[in-house]
Amino acid sequence: FIHENRWFIFTVALIIDCQKGVIAYHLSTDSGSTWSYGGIILKEDWHLSFPFVVSHEDAFYMITCATAGTQSPYSLWLYSTDSLPNGWKRVSKILQNQTIGRPVDPILLNKDGFWYLFVLDDGIDKERLFYSASLLGPFTEHTSSRQYLLRHSGRIVKDRTDKLWAFHHTSKSVERKEIEVLTTTEYK
Repeated sequence: FIHENRWFIFTVALIIDCQKGVIAYHLSTDSGSTWSYGGIILKEDWHLSFPFVVSHEDAFYMITCATAGTQSPYSLWLYSTDSLPNGWKRVSKILQNQTIGRPVDPILLNKDGFWYLFVLDDGIDKERLFYSASLLGPFTEHTSSRQYLLRHSGRIVKDRTDKLWAFHHTSKSVERKEIEVLTTTEYK
């Protein structure tokens, strides 16, 4: 994540004593040539991983994956800070009891005035797609949700021809998948 000529890598760090993931960061001030470890920036009572950061309206937001130490009904927290990289606080439960299993590897995409939230539901091994007019929610499940086995592996990117590409990871590789259509009524 790049902000004001500072490059951040947000990552999971494992606390050895309790085998619990927390969110930490690394920083580069020379366009990625060198990196330094900055420290832990977010802890919860449960295991955190897969931090995903976006900026919106002069603030920064993060969602994470919470795969261990959580129980049904499952939820997904949105965190916010005004100043990178520290000061993260919970601001909204953007999913609450809307998945069968844990919402794994969540990805946010802002497109055409809507926020789209992609997660792998580990209770059914299918991608779930939600959308909202506000980043803070509430998020509604898309009518074309639950049709793909897709576990995201980072940001959805737009190429020079305006095609959207998602990156799906398996136990052996990362595959690029084109998102051909994405609206609040269609997804292919």
